[in-house]
Amino acid sequence: DGITQTIPLSLLNQSDPERYEWLVPGLLRDKVIFLLKSLPKSLRRHFIPVPDYADRCLKALTPYEGALLPALSEQLRKMTGVEIKADDWRQEDLPLYLKMNFKLVDEQGELLAENRDLNQLKQDWSKEAAASFRQLPDSEYEKSGMTGWEFDAFPEHIVMQQNGLEMTAYPALVDRGDHVDLTLMDTLQQAKSFSAIGLRRLFMLAEKDKVKYLQKNLPDIQKMCLHYANVPAAPFEENKAQQITPCEQLKQDLIAVAFDRCFLKDQDWPRDKQQFEQRLKHRSSELINIANQLARLIAEPLSEYHAIAKRLSGNIPLAAMHAVKDIREQLNYLLYQGFVHHTPDEALQRLPAYFRAIGARLDKLKTDPAKDRQRQMEVQPYWQRYLSNIKRADNEAMQQYRWMIEEFRISVFAQEIGTAYAVSAKRLDKQWAKC
Repeated sequence: DGITQTIPLSLLNQSDPERYEWLVPGLLRDKVIFLLKSLPKSLRRHFIPVPDYADRCLKALTPYEGALLPALSEQLRKMTGVEIKADDWRQEDLPLYLKMNFKLVDEQGELLAENRDLNQLKQDWSKEAAASFRQLPDSEYEKSGMTGWEFDAFPEHIVMQQNGLEMTAYPALVDRGDHVDLTLMDTLQQAKSFSAIGLRRLFMLAEKDKVKYLQKNLPDIQKMCLHYANVPAAPFEENKAQQITPCEQLKQDLIAVAFDRCFLKDQDWPRDKQQFEQRLKHRSSELINIANQLARLIAEPLSEYHAIAKRLSGNIPLAAMHAVKDIREQLNYLLYQGFVHHTPDEALQRLPAYFRAIGARLDKLKTDPAKDRQRQMEVQPYWQRYLSNIKRADNEAMQQYRWMIEEFRISVFAQEIGTAYAVSAKRLDKQWAKC
């Protein structure tokens, strides 16, 4: 039946599936031999006798470092020059005794679930695992109601002992609006995500007077609010009941992003009180200027969005309706409530160019709608591919792909505007391979 690994619920999210691919030393050789034998015949013939190749690979490899199959592929390539792709391996055909069996148990040792696929187990139980982890005994990294840096060091991770097991925990600062809480989380990614917002809140609490000043004095904010009032909700998020007016939302977003740029972006995070206070001292004088520059940067695309929306609601010939639909969708993904937060800096700088390109497309549309349809078909497969995978949009490679599409639109519809860098269908395919 194979080897069984018991995992406490509180440690599930920290369990590394790649580590378990190596099984235990006594069975690893059998597993590698089976995998080599299951390769397609055209590849397998390069690795005969199979047991010899298995032994040579295992002698050269360091177990538990990364995933087993890529390590095997690379080692075999070094030995023979033969490339083995990920889908050449037939891991699903492994007999049960060569597959690890995972048992998930609660704090009392009661069985919760059982599966040979650890990734599936993590997917099914990740929320419960995170909640179980948070219920572990309090430590010095559990504090609530703080309005300033009222704790000691803020390391990236700590090591704890629980029920005789060693576990890694990740301190995180959680934004609660008028204060922050310090807590421990079970994954680094989650801790980083929360702490970025929590640290920003600490800086905002320390600079309350400047926050109040900016709320009233952002340049051209009334005109920006008028344009922002008709901006739709984010197309990739479920509609939530609006708690505040769009104008207040815009102000909050501008101020929050200004704080990010001033105190956190492209800088190491402060890890103790002294570093936090030094960062405040050295960067505080820049804040108003950064916020004003950001507001001016956002004002232009908001104005252009307003102008284009007006044109689209005007008298458009029937033959051009395909383009109107396409442009409206493009606009919804360029400017939406919360776009200031979600749009990378480089793309924010390029928004005016994207809107100018849409304007140029609308100009050309009047004279040759058929040509526009042809151009739209060039872009459409790449855009649809992105929309179909939008749940992975926070992936860095996917983000880059998404903004490459906007540059590609310029090259297809409005070459005269000029792209920020070389872009083509071939380059988009190349970038997609990294996503």
